[in-house]
Amino acid sequence: MIAPAALSWAAIVAWGSVFVPAPPAEPAAPAGAAPAPAPDAGFPVANEAEAVPPPAAGEPPIVTSPVPPSDSHELPPAEIITPLSLGKRKNKKRDGQSGPGPGGEEAGRFGTVEIKGRVFVLGEWQRGDVTVFGGSGTTAQRDAFDISVTSVRPLFRWQAPQKWLSGVIEFELTKKPDMRDGYVQARRKDFLLRAGQFKMPGSAIEMASPWTLPFVRRGFLHGLLVDELDNAWRRPGVMLRWRGAELPLRPEISAGVFQGFVLVADGPPRDKDPIVARSLSAQSLIGRAQIEPAAGVAIGAYYNHRVGTPGLLRTARYWTAGADLVVDKTFASGGLRIWLDGIAGATWFEHLSKPADGQDTTFVSGRSILAWRFGGVEAEQRYLEAYGTFGVLDPDTQVVGDLAVEAAVGFNLGLWQRVRITAQGEIWRVDRNFPFDYTQGIDPDRVAALLQVGVNL
Repeated sequence: MIAPAALSWAAIVAWGSVFVPAPPAEPAAPAGAAPAPAPDAGFPVANEAEAVPPPAAGEPPIVTSPVPPSDSHELPPAEIITPLSLGKRKNKKRDGQSGPGPGGEEAGRFGTVEIKGRVFVLGEWQRGDVTVFGGSGTTAQRDAFDISVTSVRPLFRWQAPQKWLSGVIEFELTKKPDMRDGYVQARRKDFLLRAGQFKMPGSAIEMASPWTLPFVRRGFLHGLLVDELDNAWRRPGVMLRWRGAELPLRPEISAGVFQGFVLVADGPPRDKDPIVARSLSAQSLIGRAQIEPAAGVAIGAYYNHRVGTPGLLRTARYWTAGADLVVDKTFASGGLRIWLDGIAGATWFEHLSKPADGQDTTFVSGRSILAWRFGGVEAEQRYLEAYGTFGVLDPDTQVVGDLAVEAAVGFNLGLWQRVRITAQGEIWRVDRNFPFDYTQGIDPDRVAALLQVGVNL
């Protein structure tokens, strides 16, 4: 006799098998046809001619183009996600289309969009001088600890059905939300034309993404150069770039015209708005040239005839020149990254006791970043990276004892190009003759310890 439990189980299995369709049979291959290739577990290759064979056992992995182009939104293959189709998928036979779009999907009528972003959370202890109000007005040294979300930045990259046309929109959602980048661009062979708001082709350090740079933030000298001296940064403008990717030294030349800003409130901080309907010469003119003498090494120089704003509702033009070196080498067990940067230019900031001569003075700045990592040879591989950075600004070459200095050391730990935890110690110092107008009398000297968590989405 069969037990009732066994009969019940047999009935359930038989009932369920009615609703489980059999797996579809694979179509038979035509006679004489080559066997189908095995499925690829990696990212799709856009051009089979560009596919790189895997390294032999015991050899280091092959790395192509370790120095990225000077476009911070041209993402390495490991960071590209499958595009999201915006339009209804078309019938290729009916509409005459002849191939899939990016990511292996057919492009919709409106193209495709890549959605990316990053998030930074910071814990910061700092010791510095603050002004005591309601009393004698003197300064006192205070300690402070703060936790903040320093950046939440989504990025949308649009690719039109036409391969030569694309666009980028990037927002910063923390503090005062605003659009950081918003532009369209057309690319044909070695030429690129871009219009909108984006980073000017100036210093390699300023053009690099905060995620690419190893430290927690751009720092003290960045604020002096960009916020106070109006050096190259994000501006509305138009840029033309030529890149000889197949030529020796891989030369690249960029030239652009960018809208200037005018001071509307003398802070701190200095509050500036774009120049509107004030002048026929409201734009800064900038050009940059770059070569790659070796794999993973880029040397560049630029000139910026910038629009500065020395006073309320006042603008003038000032010369600026810079040069930089970037090294990005990947080895079998880690990598080396170096940035060296030098800038000189005219400035209106002078020490209050300096005799007036009616002439602009000259500033000089130098910065260096060195980072060595263990691991992180491939995307999302575990890594540990130690780094150090040092920078100095001489606001007036005719005055002594007026330097501004910053230094930082730290390390990153995480998954390469995806997640990182950064611990950093930093120090800012200015000499006794540093011009008052840079900081409006607020003492910038400080010591800080920072712990940051970042995720690249």
